[in-house]
Amino acid sequence: MSNVEMDLAAKVARALGRSEVRLVRVPAGASNAAYLVQEADGKDADEKAFAFLRAAGTDATDEAINPARGLGHEGELLRKAHALGFTVPKVLAIFSDPDAVLMELVPGTSRPDAAASEAVAADLMGELARLHTIPPADLGLEAEATLGEAVKQDLDHWISIARARRVTDSPLARLGIRMLEHTMPGGSEPPSTLHGDVGPGNFMVHEGKLSAILDWEIAHAGDVHEDLAWLWARGAHTDFGKPSDRVAEYERAAGRKLDPARLKWQIASVTWKCVVGLRGRLNLTAEDPALFTIYISTLTYEALLGAALASLAGFKLDLLGEEPMSQPTAQSRLAARAAANGGADTPKETALIIRHLADYERQAAWRAARLAEDARRELGVEPAGLGALVDSAQPAQFSALVRVLGGHAGRIVRSLPNAERRVRRALGIGLGG
Repeated sequence: MSNVEMDLAAKVARALGRSEVRLVRVPAGASNAAYLVQEADGKDADEKAFAFLRAAGTDATDEAINPARGLGHEGELLRKAHALGFTVPKVLAIFSDPDAVLMELVPGTSRPDAAASEAVAADLMGELARLHTIPPADLGLEAEATLGEAVKQDLDHWISIARARRVTDSPLARLGIRMLEHTMPGGSEPPSTLHGDVGPGNFMVHEGKLSAILDWEIAHAGDVHEDLAWLWARGAHTDFGKPSDRVAEYERAAGRKLDPARLKWQIASVTWKCVVGLRGRLNLTAEDPALFTIYISTLTYEALLGAALASLAGFKLDLLGEEPMSQPTAQSRLAARAAANGGADTPKETALIIRHLADYERQAAWRAARLAEDARRELGVEPAGLGALVDSAQPAQFSALVRVLGGHAGRIVRSLPNAERRVRRALGIGLGG
């Protein structure tokens, strides 16, 4: 263990009234570390574990995404949620320097199969509906006076992140900002308490029952439609049935209907937030073991942003309707040579990267030609002028810009089957209309 981990282990032991414990690191999110807490003589990751620890990691690229102030704040929120009877882990201790939260070890899996997810979906939607009735202050969350102000504050916060991380270098990302600002819903009622990242991967199932709702780090006050919109966004990479079924379960539990227009706006908003988080991380991260996974997800959500913005504009974008055309180049031949030289000993991820680079290069002429055709036909400009046009366009031109830039993002994923499969999954569950 590192010195930081040794210090954490000592703090955990003291909090639990033990002389010594062992921390076993397990996979976690981008900016936090996670550990199973074992007896000091434990040997395996699942042997004698009796608590769970989340700690702030050394990668700070995601810190600014959460306006709510870190793991310590999340720990206090979880304490309040547990006291209110929500299905969340019991907090045993909260530490600082580094921020960390010690929790009870909840039984179950955060990767249930489709049948198990379906079995607990109504319960999860019921808990979400009840959460939305809790005043934000009761969970220690700051809130704007009105829903309209809360939605604007949240979008402004994410726009500041996008600019700081150079995500706005992308014309499609800037178009997303302009369209979201132009169509932003208002509302004079108070904002609601939101989980902020609802969906598959963020809840646990044990013996056919919901055992925990996880990852409250971006909980905030806002529009309830945002929490439901995440079902489409997270459904791109993990199955949770049809989001429309989940919405029906939510509406039954809440005793009221959702507003389809507000939901459509929030689906576009959370898809854009995914692009900001992922592309921003790519821009800031020099070395990361998960870099290829982040890259796959970035291409996925950039294509899906085109589909979501098209739906917001009132039409359906034919995102994957064209078959790519390939033209070998010197660079693609070099990539193919590298793949052949590696043979069977080439690591799987390396082989996938080489294949993608080769296909991306072979399809480059096709993408460039189609982008030029679309830009001239739809907008009367050359591709080099699209960025300036995004910044100066009137709202009447937004749809044409979505067709051009969204179509281009859709063609990019055709060189990466992993991303294309995710896009098809998201379109299959209704993202994009």
